[in-house]
Amino acid sequence: MITFSLEFKIHMKNDLFLELIITNKCNIRCPFCSVELGNKSMSSETLNNFHLFLRENREKIGNLIIDFFGGEPMIEFEKIKYFINQTNDLNIKYIIGTNAFYLDDEKIDFFHKNKVEIVVSVSSQTEDWIFKKIKKYSRQIFVNLVIIPREIEKYLDIFKRLYNIGIKNLFILPAFGILSWSESDLKDFEKFIFNIKEFRSAHKNENLRIETLRYYHQETLEKEFMIDWDGNVYFDKDPCLFLLENKVKLIKIKKPIGSIANKTLDINKLINKNGIKIINNDKKIIAEKLCFLRELIKINKILDLL
Repeated sequence: MITFSLEFKIHMKNDLFLELIITNKCNIRCPFCSVELGNKSMSSETLNNFHLFLRENREKIGNLIIDFFGGEPMIEFEKIKYFINQTNDLNIKYIIGTNAFYLDDEKIDFFHKNKVEIVVSVSSQTEDWIFKKIKKYSRQIFVNLVIIPREIEKYLDIFKRLYNIGIKNLFILPAFGILSWSESDLKDFEKFIFNIKEFRSAHKNENLRIETLRYYHQETLEKEFMIDWDGNVYFDKDPCLFLLENKVKLIKIKKPIGSIANKTLDINKLINKNGIKIINNDKKIIAEKLCFLRELIKINKILDLL
């Protein structure tokens, strides 16, 4: 589906962000995707348990964002529809990330009615017919522009194509983790960001919103969690940490903090920050020692230019 689970972490530091892996099924195999794809989906029983958990604890949570993720979450549209219909009185902000393959009028109408933000991922490998669909729904969606190293020279044209078909809300996300970035890639990316900055300045009166999506949101990390398709709940992880679990032993955050499937999730673990700062400290240690995280620091510095 999309690259990583951060496109949708543009939120305030006091919000609770829950990434709901409704399925790990996907109809596309993107070379930059870090998600472990499969053939599993969240059961209706587990989804209902989550609904009841939220209803019971809603007053304790405060501002709440739920991001439907995958896999390709549109594969389980009926379950998403059921869940939103069950929880739309709980003052929840919903987001869904998609490759747009299954997007149609029915889904657009439902998401619009329920104020769900739709974010479509686009890359240098997106097919022409998807652009036609993006054009049709340009006023109802955001676009997540996934930057693939070695193909960066294509992206200015892709950006202008999106602009010309009506996209005015766009996020820029470098595909990092699975794919490595060379010094040449970084130079090309810096040039691309400079061109985007110039374009935005030249169109400053057109309500054009261009944001960069970053890794390691220190101020929001403490309130981000992932609920997997089987109901297990984890501290949410940047994509690099999926890789690091197999490369170094400095951190171990793969153990779930609870489960909504068997009703063992304690609400206090979602709203209490105690213990998470250890992960922050470990990240700093890792960043000093691992080469590919040095690449990440360079990417973030380029994003700062925009």
